[in-house]
Amino acid sequence: MFYLINLILKVLPSGNYYLAIKLKDQNNKIIASNKLFFQRNNPNVQLNLNDISSLSIENTFVAAFTNKDTLLDYIYSLTPISTGMEKTFVFSQLKKSDITIMQQYFYNFWKKRDELEPEKAWENYHI
Repeated sequence: MFYLINLILKVLPSGNYYLAIKLKDQNNKIIASNKLFFQRNNPNVQLNLNDISSLSIENTFVAAFTNKDTLLDYIYSLTPISTGMEKTFVFSQLKKSDITIMQQYFYNFWKKRDELEPEKAWENYHI
């Protein structure tokens, strides 16, 4: 059985990627595999500051983060798990932002990764 998969690259954000292909037999055992590294530069797909700034952080765990330097350190600590687009946003926009935008970004980051328990996701990462 063959599967044909179409990749829509126009919505793929800028970043580093691996295209991995695995060939499996009828018993689902991998008989061949290969991966190809590629970089995507897509300035048309960017984080929208307006989307982040409309996010309410009242009554969230992030509201307690009121020290700008600490919050910036927390945000920089996310770099290893951030997408290319998120890294670009942080290094080009966020360090110039006020504390509220930083809090909203941080909350949005974890809410995207765990819609129901963003605080728990942060705590598990931060440990």
